[in-house]
Amino acid sequence: MLKAIIKDILTIDGITQIAFSSDLGDVFMLGLEISEDIKAGGGALLDFKSSDILLLSELNLNSNLGTRNIFKVKIFSIIRGSIVSNLTLEINSIKFDITLSSNLADKFNPNDEAYALLGETSLYISEFL
Repeated sequence: MLKAIIKDILTIDGITQIAFSSDLGDVFMLGLEISEDIKAGGGALLDFKSSDILLLSELNLNSNLGTRNIFKVKIFSIIRGSIVSNLTLEINSIKFDITLSSNLADKFNPNDEAYALLGETSLYISEFL
């Protein structure tokens, strides 16, 4: 889980866009049915499924990637399996695990730098602080 502070909230037609400040930097979320009690300046614990992260070896800044949640990470470790592999990524001393197909994970090694992408609809609030 990632501890964050709510920076900005915009709700239109039941869809809410939230900007957070965290140790990873700014992160962004789109959600439905968000509590009306949520306020800028409040705290939250954020989470995502380990399979919701995309990993790129290179980032083309001319591409439209469809998310603002883009983080330069270091691959800390890899546990390779026959079909899926678990990679531990590190950014700003924060470690989190992702799951990739082993065919893709084979393109990476520990200590490689990469870019982790998280869709704004994949991020969710697990707890308000």
